Amino acid sequence: MRSGIKKKIAGLGILVVWVVLIFSILTPPGTAVNLGLSPGNLTLEDRSVYEGATVTFTDINFTVGWTEKDLVNFLNFSIFDDADDNCVAFVTFSLDGTKNDENTLGNFTVTNTAITGGGLIYFGYSTMRDNMTYLYDISYTTHKIGTFYAKLFVNSTSHSYESSKSTTFTVYPPDGFLFDVELELTYDSVFVGENNTAIIDLTNVGEIGLVNATLNRTLYFGDEVIWSVEEDISISGHTSFSAGILTDELEPGVYTYKVVHSYGSNQTASASSTFTVMTKAVSTTTEEFPWIVIVLIVIVIIILILVYLFMSGHLYVIAMYEAKYIAIYKQSDQIKSEQLLQALHGYTDDSNDGTYKYGRKGVLDGMDYWHPLKGVYILETKRDADKLIEIFEEYDAKYYVGKIKFLTEDKQQDSWQDSSTVE
Repeated sequence: MRSGIKKKIAGLGILVVWVVLIFSILTPPGTAVNLGLSPGNLTLEDRSVYEGATVTFTDINFTVGWTEKDLVNFLNFSIFDDADDNCVAFVTFSLDGTKNDENTLGNFTVTNTAITGGGLIYFGYSTMRDNMTYLYDISYTTHKIGTFYAKLFVNSTSHSYESSKSTTFTVYPPDGFLFDVELELTYDSVFVGENNTAIIDLTNVGEIGLVNATLNRTLYFGDEVIWSVEEDISISGHTSFSAGILTDELEPGVYTYKVVHSYGSNQTASASSTFTVMTKAVSTTTEEFPWIVIVLIVIVIIILILVYLFMSGHLYVIAMYEAKYIAIYKQSDQIKSEQLLQALHGYTDDSNDGTYKYGRKGVLDGMDYWHPLKGVYILETKRDADKLIEIFEEYDAKYYVGKIKFLTEDKQQDSWQDSSTVE
């Protein structure tokens, strides 16, 4: 009895072992699900394109372990809308890159670029016990507007393997973004060793959206390229920045600074400006500098002396030393005062509602005189003084006309004569 039970237990154990062996052979191991799949790489230029342009994914690949026996049926490369994850285009192909099917005829080109490892076309089933890697380049001609990404699917007999998302790319209308470049240099001319600055404005005057582009800045001396700098940039609508221009090692002459903005499908926008590099001015030496300071001090002192002489009246005495007569008047009546001023200095007359204007001369025209204060005149001759007396009396002004006498410095004073008896 016990012997029979033992036999049954042994038989059941053998059955379990056989079942485990069968499942281990027919079922791919867990590592098969974690195969290395990559949807490939996109160049910066291919991340922003017009509708109808072609984008290329390079180094699309998948790697499988040599222990797998899951037969590969075909591969699927699909394009998805980033907004709703819907598939908008796909192509299926065999391991050697031969296309089997695509939902947009002629929109895909598949190239098998490399196979590493060895063995049969099973997942990892290799007589050389070596993992196998397949590499492809796939080009896709865009046919929809929007932002998209790609995925690679490997379909085998019993499993389907899926890669992660690729880098997104944006497709714009054919007349989508259009850029304008503005360039301004801080200085039109600089000395050798002084820096200049370029202010660069990039503006998308077309449809707004993120655009990946290349900006090239080049300095020319005639047709000779002095230096050139290129950088990758991303712009949505507008950007502005400045870039320094060093002149330490530049020869004197005229230079051209050019900016070229490359974007989309071989589109460019550019701007350029010229500036002059001059021989550096000779700096003032420490021996010359004190003389400049001394000259400036002397000029300031002279100005201060002249101001003092003018305010104190001495400057007038020096300037008018040959003058002999002084005339002072006062007229309280406003109308007669204005008439007297016109008689002395003249006035502008007009007719026909201002159409014609005439200059009327005054009695002072043609005289050598100085008018230091209101109602005061310094005259050269007795004849001129007599003319002023006539005008003063004509307009009933109170006046005082006298002859100036210069005395010695210790007794200096003015001597006045009665206005009616001027000598």
